[in-house]
Amino acid sequence: MKAYERGNLMGRKRLEEILLSIRPYSEELGLDLRKPADRFAWLVASVLFAKRISAGIAKRTFLLLKEEGLTGPGKMIEAGWDRLVEVLDSGGYVRYDFSTASTLLKLAETVKSTEHLERIAGTAGSPRELERRLMELPGVGPVAARILLRE
Repeated sequence: MKAYERGNLMGRKRLEEILLSIRPYSEELGLDLRKPADRFAWLVASVLFAKRISAGIAKRTFLLLKEEGLTGPGKMIEAGWDRLVEVLDSGGYVRYDFSTASTLLKLAETVKSTEHLERIAGTAGSPRELERRLMELPGVGPVAARILLRE
């Protein structure tokens, strides 16, 4: 084996090690995507991360929602728009607080239970159809759908 081939092989192995060591973002947020409730929470996080706002603010805001127990559809609806705006503001999500609170409430009302997501995934015939059907949900555009599906 020539020196440059060894270098390429070592580089490939190193790149693989680095890529395998990266934790999925959902795990950083303390979510276990094997749990239906956490899959809805990841949908909420995906909507937050999809906005034109820093990842740090989106992460902080999501963690505050999680800390307040506001990552499930029922709890969001129960908390109401004013409370969601307060938490969004506390996380630094100030510029989009009103519209995001409205979007999250519409999303929660549409989904109502995390099983709605399971039905969408279970009946989609292809990854492209799954992405399209997710984008029918309030607040889920192409960016949020891709964030959601990459994990």
